[in-house]
Formats: sequence, C-alpha cells, structure tokens
Amino acid sequence: MKGIFLFIVVLCCVYQNFPLVNYVGEIGRSPVILLTPFFLVYLSFKRSISLSIYSRVYISYITYLLIISCLYIVFVYIQIGEFSFLEENIIIKSLKMVVYPMTSLILYFFFTEFLKKTGRLRILHRSIYVLLCFLLVLLFYEIKYYKTEDAFMPYLHSDGLKYWRIRLLTMESSWAGSVVIIISLLNVFLASYLNYQKWFKYVCYFFSIFFLVYYTIHSESKGFLLLLLFAFLPMLISLYKKYKTLRWYLLLSIVPLGFLTGLVYNYLYFEIQSNFFVHGTFGTRITGYLSSLEVFLFNPFGVGLGPYVFVFTNHIENVINYAFMASLDLGEVSGYLNSTKFLSTKTYFFDHLIFGGVGFILFFWVFFIKRYLSIKKIPHFPILRIGLVFILLSGVFYITYGVKYDVWMFFAVLDALERKQECLK
Repeated sequence: MKGIFLFIVVLCCVYQNFPLVNYVGEIGRSPVILLTPFFLVYLSFKRSISLSIYSRVYISYITYLLIISCLYIVFVYIQIGEFSFLEENIIIKSLKMVVYPMTSLILYFFFTEFLKKTGRLRILHRSIYVLLCFLLVLLFYEIKYYKTEDAFMPYLHSDGLKYWRIRLLTMESSWAGSVVIIISLLNVFLASYLNYQKWFKYVCYFFSIFFLVYYTIHSESKGFLLLLLFAFLPMLISLYKKYKTLRWYLLLSIVPLGFLTGLVYNYLYFEIQSNFFVHGTFGTRITGYLSSLEVFLFNPFGVGLGPYVFVFTNHIENVINYAFMASLDLGEVSGYLNSTKFLSTKTYFFDHLIFGGVGFILFFWVFFIKRYLSIKKIPHFPILRIGLVFILLSGVFYITYGVKYDVWMFFAVLDALERKQECLK
C-alpha cells in the first residue's frame, strides 16, 4: 500500500500540465496540490518533525517573503491609492503565490519524514523505476506522433492542443529536461546505493542511460543540451583528479567529447544567432533578466509576492525603452504591461531575486550552493551532483520551480540521504 501511494506521489510530481489548471489557476497545473491534505494528515501523526538546516532556512525564507509582502502592499497603496493593479488585487495575489512555496515545503517534509525509516529507500526506488519505465513508453509514443499533424494524448494536457516538441507530462519541452535528468539519475544512484543483485543493477543502469540518451537525441530544447554538457563537466574533472587509472580513459575521450561539444556548440550558436532578433523568447527573457536586476538594484530587500506585479511592470517599461532593446522582438513583453497573466522572468532565480532580494540570495546560498558543496564531500554521491548542477543552472537560466515538484522531491531525497550518511559516521 505504501509503495502504491508513493508511486502516485512521484507520478504527480512529474505531471506538470494537469487540466485542473483550467479551473483553479496555475496552482492546479500539478495534481500534487490535491495530495497536500494527505501529506498533512500523514505529518500530523508524527510526534515530531526533525528539521534539517535546509528545511529551517526554507521556512525562514517563506516567513521573510510574507513580511516583505506586507510592507510593500502598504507601499503600493501609498503609491497608487488602491490595492488593485491591472485588475489584480495584490493582497489576494500574495496569498495565492505563497501557496506554491508552502505546498513544496509540505511535500519536502513528507519525503524527508517518509524516508527516515529503514527500507523506505527501496520503496522509493521501486516507484522511481516503475515511473521511468512508464515515461520511457510514453516517450516512444510521443516521438512517433510529435512530428505529425496528430496531437499526442491531448486529454493529458491542460490545453489539449497539438505540441510540436517532446514534453512528456509537462507543460513544455524546457520543463521535461529536469524530469528526465532527475528520474534517470535517482534510478541509477538508488540501484547502486541499495544492496541489489548485479543483474538488476545493470538493468536499472541500462534503462536510465537509454532513457536519457533517447530523450536527448530527440529533444529540441537548446537549453537542455547546453546545460547537460555543463552538468557533467564537474564530475568528469573530479574523476580525473581522483582516479589515476581513469585518467588515460578520460584523456582518450577528450577528442570525441570535444567533437561532440563542438557539434552542440555550432548547433546552438547557429540557432541563437538566426533567431535572436526574430524569436520572441529571446526578447522576453532578456527583458525579464534586465528588469529583475533593475528591481533588485532599487529594491535590494525584495518587493514581496503580490506587490511585484506593480514594481516589476514599472521596471519592464524602463527596460524596453533602452536603445539596444529596439531590435528585439518584444511582442510578448508588451502584453505584460496590460495584464498580470504570465508576468514572470521565466526563471526561478530572477523571479525570486524580485520577490526576496538579499533574503533570497542568502536562501539560495544555503539551500542550493551549500548543499552542493556538502554533497561534493560525500564519496558515494557524485552522480547526484550532475542532477544538482543541472537543476541549479536551469533554475537560473530558463525554468521556474513553482509547480515543478520533481525538483523539490529531488532536494528532499538529497536531504534524507545526507541525514543517513551523517548517522553512519
């Protein structure tokens, strides 16, 4: 029974285009929100919940966001004389937006508490393994359909429209990359970490590698290809320094790896160069990044969750008037000036640089960077560092973590594994 429930939880974590979004808004994009009451009931039966440094700093950051939000709600009211901007009530907006980190925090607590008991990692691995096999079958069929005129299982997605790239159960192709990385690497790590027979370990390795390679070949996400190269780089350098016997193999692999890197670089360079001034994505993202930095410069402590719609919009107006922005396609950006729908920098890092300012930078250092440095010291965890680097870079450059509960699940599993390693010392 525990295994079935955990599989449902893991499946919901990677399902990020749930049709419920059409009825309740963005928070319904993942069915994890429906499982939150069950998580709370589970946690309520615990006599105590042990808090790691990561969970403590996350609670502190959410509290900080609420305080800043309250202060800036007053500031916005003084500025415009009302609590609404672009037909959006900033008080209600703040309450809605705090649901995202609160849901991810509850999910985080569920996984860390569930995995505390002996044998629970095996249950998690079975769920991950079955999910990987399911996603692999889904990938086969999606590849068969995504270049045709037929929509692939439109009823699984919120819009029901034809999508021309590989997205699995997510909203868009850029979101699918983290799902593939996390599920593949967790399957490999847990198969190696747990005391399985060799034949089953090799089966797990094969399916994970095949899933990752097969997706990479057919993925048209430029960001995924680039970040994948960067994610593997620290591990290769670490292996080169640590194992003398592997140095010759790594040296011999420099030529094919260099050739592969050159091909990827040339492909990405051509794509970016040919689409930079005509593709709306580049104009939208550059505007978002520059506007976020400008907001941070003038509001170093952040502007909160709801009030950002007022502050961010004003700085977008400033940025798009810069002379060098005139050559970019700003069609999507201009829509941000009339509506708060989809108002975002499209990245977790720059969004929260607006929301939390210095408070977010401190949170980012402890929760993300310090975690990487801590895991780096554990000899059994090198493969998990690949996933961590990929998630960090993708969160900085091209995805948000709002309803990407696969990311928060991954961090919770890392937290639980770190605790187990500390107990073994």
